[in-house]
Amino acid sequence: RTLAYDVAMIQPDPEDVDGEPDVFVKMTGETLSTLPEFEQASADDFRLASEMIGATVAIAYNGESARINDLILSETGEARYAVIATDLAASDQVVIDADNITLAEGASDGELVLDVDAETLSAAPAYPRD
Repeated sequence: RTLAYDVAMIQPDPEDVDGEPDVFVKMTGETLSTLPEFEQASADDFRLASEMIGATVAIAYNGESARINDLILSETGEARYAVIATDLAASDQVVIDADNITLAEGASDGELVLDVDAETLSAAPAYPRD
């Protein structure tokens, strides 16, 4: 089912501080059953954050690969920033504007592209990967 991000409450699990948070939705089963079904377009349906996290993207200016490690969402559930590792063996990752991740155009199979130049990528804030 598809529901608006703002109807879910996401809270850390106090008994599992390193685990996934708990998600609560205040709706009856009857209301939930009236929500529209989500139809996944393909195996790589990048409308889903779960499909983007862990995906490899081509860096537009040099053709090298980067991996999307995480997404930072706005309060309305939209991807605002992406946490990426530009070198899959490096210990650092950088945060870039999620709008810089696009679907490849032309004869691609829906691959993702990190559409930034070298200057933008080198200026992105870097953080150690934990």
